[in-house]
Amino acid sequence: MEHNRIPRNFNRIKAKILIETSANKPGEIFHVYPKIGGYTGLNTATGLYYHIFPSMLRNKAITEIIEVI
Repeated sequence: MEHNRIPRNFNRIKAKILIETSANKPGEIFHVYPKIGGYTGLNTATGLYYHIFPSMLRNKAITEIIEVI
């Protein structure tokens, strides 16, 4: 099974979350930023920030990476 590739250095990842979580509904867009100790994601629909796990970003069944900047 292929996984989403997370580059070592990036400023932002634009990603669509495909499943419902406590932070989003399916299809909502997150802007993910690298932070010390992990990743922080901004839910563009609600304006709220959440901790994002690398395993969640790598899993194609959960996350569709749209753009890496």
